[in-house]
Amino acid sequence: MSTKPVNRDEEIALVFARVLETIDTALVGLYGVSREDATSIEQGLLDWFRRYARRPGSARAPRSLRTDLIMMACRAGHVYSVAQLDEGNAVRDVRERSLALGPEVIAKEILDSLEKRGEDHNP
Repeated sequence: MSTKPVNRDEEIALVFARVLETIDTALVGLYGVSREDATSIEQGLLDWFRRYARRPGSARAPRSLRTDLIMMACRAGHVYSVAQLDEGNAVRDVRERSLALGPEVIAKEILDSLEKRGEDHNP
């Protein structure tokens, strides 16, 4: 039996599932998002990614949108952490570094790490 997705919705779900652990690690480990909030953010990211990958005029395969998904996850983590700072919460060194570098740099580091581990864009 083939594991190749049959349709676009299945491919979208597969791409998301393959990077979910990485996204979770980034949210919790790099941005200090609580486990409960990380789950909520991840659901929002899945909803966003479904819409984003199916938007009118998009001919790109969902697997080619993985970079955009990780970038959005880092932006979400960044926004969450900044909101926590506004509430007066202490910042750990890792989160401080993530906030200082910005979501674009953190997303690039994550993508580079995935490539080094051999997790390229192919499903």
